[in-house]
Amino acid sequence: MKRHILLFLAMVMSIIGASAQVHLGLTGYVQNLSLNGDSPEDQTITAGLGYGAGVSAGYFFTPEIQLTLGAGYDVRNNTVSNVLPLTDSLDAVGDFSLTSYAVPIGIRIYGAAQTWYFSSGITIRFHDVAKVEVIEPDTSINISSAFVKMEGSIYLGFGYMFRVGDVRLIPELRYEQGLSNLLNGEPLYSLPPAPVLRSSGFSFRFFAEYAFGGGQ
Repeated sequence: MKRHILLFLAMVMSIIGASAQVHLGLTGYVQNLSLNGDSPEDQTITAGLGYGAGVSAGYFFTPEIQLTLGAGYDVRNNTVSNVLPLTDSLDAVGDFSLTSYAVPIGIRIYGAAQTWYFSSGITIRFHDVAKVEVIEPDTSINISSAFVKMEGSIYLGFGYMFRVGDVRLIPELRYEQGLSNLLNGEPLYSLPPAPVLRSSGFSFRFFAEYAFGGGQ
């Protein structure tokens, strides 16, 4: 299924790639996405630094409004800790990671100078592997079966575009809020039990996009 998704996106990008209003490129990012749920008071999950990379495409309907589409590999990292009594300090007991194939679909609304823009959209993630690296004893536990296969979220962001020839270089800061529960109801033995678990946080992204035919 993952191969079919990437093939479909590649076909869409190649079909529209002949238009002068289309930009195709690469993107990379770092992210700090936390997992939020009904955790017990003696355990907590804190966000760690994750990352992602992929391809991106944009289509200008007007000089100010651009539809965007992407596809990439996404990694979220979190630390599982015990909350120590009296001091409320954290004692790390394991590291959790969740890898996914991400498909963001959104819109950019540029200002009159077409430099600063506001972005918004949805991200669909198809989960691959969820695992916990337990610190003591040193072991790895695969918990992919406890997670749903697909997750949806919304995002808001802003960025700045500058040109180098026909290449658009774009840094963007983005906030993302998960809409769907990550868990499918199976019991978890290596994460704090939470009937509902959602992802939220910030990412910093950098796009390098080529404007076909000169573009906008």
